[in-house]
Amino acid sequence: MQFLGKTIGQALEDMSAKQPHREAFVFCSENIRKTYEEVLHDVRNAAAGILSVGISRGDRLGIWGPNSYDWVVTQLGASMIGAILVNINPGYRSAELNYCLNKAGVKAVVSAPNFRTSDYYAMIKENCPELENSQPGQLKSKGIPSLDTVIMLGEENLQGTFKFSEVIANGKSDHFQKVKELNEVLDFDNPINIQFTSGTTGFPKGCVLSHQTLLNNAYSIGLVCGYYKEGSRICLPIPLYHAFASTGGPMTTLVHPVPSIYPSPFFEPEATLKAIEQERVTSIYATPTIFVQMLNHPNFNKYNYETLTSGLMGGSPCPPELLKQVMSKMGAHDFMIGYGLTETGPAMTITPYDVPAEERITFVGNTIDHQELKVVDTESRKILPVNTQGEVCARGYNIMLGYWEDEEKTREAIDAAGWFSTGSYFILELLSSQRKGEVVGIPDDEWGEQVCACVILREGHPATSEEIIDFCKGKITHFKIPKYVVFVDSFPLTVTFKVKKFELRDLMVKELEDSS
Repeated sequence: MQFLGKTIGQALEDMSAKQPHREAFVFCSENIRKTYEEVLHDVRNAAAGILSVGISRGDRLGIWGPNSYDWVVTQLGASMIGAILVNINPGYRSAELNYCLNKAGVKAVVSAPNFRTSDYYAMIKENCPELENSQPGQLKSKGIPSLDTVIMLGEENLQGTFKFSEVIANGKSDHFQKVKELNEVLDFDNPINIQFTSGTTGFPKGCVLSHQTLLNNAYSIGLVCGYYKEGSRICLPIPLYHAFASTGGPMTTLVHPVPSIYPSPFFEPEATLKAIEQERVTSIYATPTIFVQMLNHPNFNKYNYETLTSGLMGGSPCPPELLKQVMSKMGAHDFMIGYGLTETGPAMTITPYDVPAEERITFVGNTIDHQELKVVDTESRKILPVNTQGEVCARGYNIMLGYWEDEEKTREAIDAAGWFSTGSYFILELLSSQRKGEVVGIPDDEWGEQVCACVILREGHPATSEEIIDFCKGKITHFKIPKYVVFVDSFPLTVTFKVKKFELRDLMVKELEDSS
């Protein structure tokens, strides 16, 4: 694979020069279609507008909202001036937002006013009550000291905020000149994105990713998936805040002449099925849960999937029967399984589509180009023989630069030789300090996995499973709230007192089966 030594802004300019009138992005629910030439125009306007409100190279710019064209324009506009985009989970509640913005030192945030049942503006005001009496761009908040600018998507006038449409129209000639200068001096290994981990093993950590990580990872994905072939069209029903979509979608579209298509702001089964037919989609990215919901939709047989030939499934293990249904009922015979982490940009391995289907579901694939993998013993850290289970470590361009402002966690994850340890040994403290907890994933036919909290109660501090679940509600994102709570006396530990997560998971599966 050719290694791309360019920045995101340079990649957009290059593709626009080569394919100015080719379709680049489609947002079905917004009725938006954009060519590369149009995208470049919009991105330059956004970059100049972002500069006009005081955001420049190295500043952190948050983006909070569901999938939209403005999300992509913000992502690419920030990259053109070297501002570091901070992806914020649309499902975050007020406390999680506070943690994310403070941890990354976010100076400005671009936010949707609301999303489904979440009132984003209200949550921002909850953290920054001073917003009610602030002029746009002049916020001084005790709750989030770094934040001085709030930019809202949509056309509603909200106190203390700029409208996004006003910002992107605000760039003057000096701002456009500055955009040009910055885009020319940025290096491909500069930090450009902070993506927070899911937080299932502790507080979310901010993974710092560079231009080269995102672009080359996307380029590698595209080569394996065949996106260099004429007529390729990718459908992305997954959220842009997540590495799977933000790299696999916009970045892939910048390095391969393939449009990325977004059926709806958030996943809707029928909207996705409709987009596959109407947009003549050839490939789709999704999790097993998404495929289950599409296949089980009552109007599944209403739509035509004749153009769909491939796709990439990740996020959780793929049940064998599910892959067979995707191939037989949707025609995606060249379907592939991917594995990776936020820290790895995200893809580490992808199964080749020319491997027989029955084998494709038994492994996570071959390593992507320009990356090394090794399997080590969790205690001695020595490389293990072939066919021996151990911890996977990775080294290459795709590994994050580190965890944002967390040197200790970075040193724990990446050794002096550059090897990243993929194993997770951090504890998620969902409960009060009077209790100890671990979280594992329990297999589930519909969702792939459900959260199970394993709890050790301290003497004199009783609790029920209902109390623990109720304690979590409103404090963490809904999908992190445990479905099961199992009280235990101890956790299985290694000799160095680390929790054996796989063994604990197996114990919980048996416990739940025995009690059902």
